[in-house]
Amino acid sequence: MANKVGGSGASIGLLTDIDTEARNPVLSTRFGDDQSEYIYLKGVASVGVGSVVTYDENGLTALIVADAVGPVAVAVAAVVASTWGWFCIKSPSGGLTTKCDVVADNTPAYIDGTAGRVDDAAVDGDLIVGMFIRSADASNLCTTQFDHPCVTNTDVG
Repeated sequence: MANKVGGSGASIGLLTDIDTEARNPVLSTRFGDDQSEYIYLKGVASVGVGSVVTYDENGLTALIVADAVGPVAVAVAAVVASTWGWFCIKSPSGGLTTKCDVVADNTPAYIDGTAGRVDDAAVDGDLIVGMFIRSADASNLCTTQFDHPCVTNTDVG
């Protein structure tokens, strides 16, 4: 994963920095040198590298759980409660490490029963639209490919 960011405006720090006060505008976005895209958000308890979160219009995050609704991002650092940092919202190369259950390669991503993880088990309303699993799991981690994913809690089948 790239640590350089570009785009309009300057950003402070590396993508993996964890800030104890917001040093960038919340909800600002930046591109990595591989065309990945990141958004600056406030953290939440229990977030680790690869945790999957939803976020709201104020930049507040929550570990993804069944029946969640909203845009989805993946943590690139352990951005826990009372901290801020960058979360990935576009990983075109499919190489971003993501927390997961036991999964197969090349499958759609669904919300797992454990908060903050993805699974390949189809559950009505829990499809993460725009996210795909690109490797089988290894120690509850897999790689994912996504472009501005979201969850709707709607049966799309």
